[in-house]
Amino acid sequence: TGTVGEYSAAEWQPRLTLTQRWTERQMSYVSISRGFRGGGANGPGAPNPFYDGDSVWTYELGNRFETEDGRLRLSAAIYYNQYEDYIGQNALTPALIAVNLNTGDVESYGLELEGAWRPTDRFMIQGGLTYNHARITDDSRFVAVIGSGLASDRILFQPDWNFFVTPSYTIPLGTGDLRFDAT
Repeated sequence: TGTVGEYSAAEWQPRLTLTQRWTERQMSYVSISRGFRGGGANGPGAPNPFYDGDSVWTYELGNRFETEDGRLRLSAAIYYNQYEDYIGQNALTPALIAVNLNTGDVESYGLELEGAWRPTDRFMIQGGLTYNHARITDDSRFVAVIGSGLASDRILFQPDWNFFVTPSYTIPLGTGDLRFDAT
């Protein structure tokens, strides 16, 4: 990149998960973990030759269930995530130089519901619904590099609601299968 200097990171990434099997077909869990994504270097002329890595503490509570015949599976989870030094919302500097940078802090929380129903051996419907409230809570790192704040506290390409429905039909062909999906 033409940048003189170096970037390094040594991060602790613990994870604790507790599970409870209520029956052979139903399980609940709670999870706490910390993740880290490494930073990197920008091109020549960038006001921030390097950007730091970001980290996130995640907290999740969920449940999974399957009927005895295996034809219906349901999963649900709620979560909360707290990011520090979030890498995102990359921008052009006032000198029109594209830079990767740390935006600041982000908070997200939501729920996920997923299911699959197989009424016959060949036909299945899968679906899911997610609510994800992800917002920038502190954009000071962005302001320090760009000189002005963000126009919104929204994370790019992160909708609040997301869903899918996928019907599938499978035709056995000798030792394999031919599967048709529509999502």
